[in-house]
Amino acid sequence: MDGMRRVLRTESTVNVFTNAALNALCAWLIERGKPAVPAAFWNIAIDTYITCHFVCILTTLFAAWAARRSLASGAVTAAQPCPLLAGLPRRPIFLGVLLADAAALVLMPLLGFSFVLLGVTALPLPHYVLYKGVWTGALGGAVTCVVLLRCLCVRGEAGEGGAPRAPSDRA
Repeated sequence: MDGMRRVLRTESTVNVFTNAALNALCAWLIERGKPAVPAAFWNIAIDTYITCHFVCILTTLFAAWAARRSLASGAVTAAQPCPLLAGLPRRPIFLGVLLADAAALVLMPLLGFSFVLLGVTALPLPHYVLYKGVWTGALGGAVTCVVLLRCLCVRGEAGEGGAPRAPSDRA
């Protein structure tokens, strides 16, 4: 279990900072000619939907690869299944899309209505870049943990000698 904690901590930390930096950079590159970025409900909702899909799908693909690498190197052994995560898709692309839809379903109204309730209609570019970096970093870290736990915990399938078999990305 100590190996799993180490892998979870390392991979999620790397993904938090990577997602925060890359999404902040993309936000700046896309919006750099504007003095302020519109922050009306639909602007935020659409941006959140698109960003959730990019972050979740790409993070899932990299985290699943990291899980396979950790299992193959022996840094961690496959653990017993978590009933909550056992029903999630095994293929990384499907898992990424499911997590993206779930994140978008929660974050679109949350972030959109937050701006409406605060009366914010536009954000200066540095504030927008910071906003994108913070929430996408947090999302990337959360997705990494879910994916690693899903990939490192098996559905109770037994390999040789009754030991749990490493999960594959094929159903």
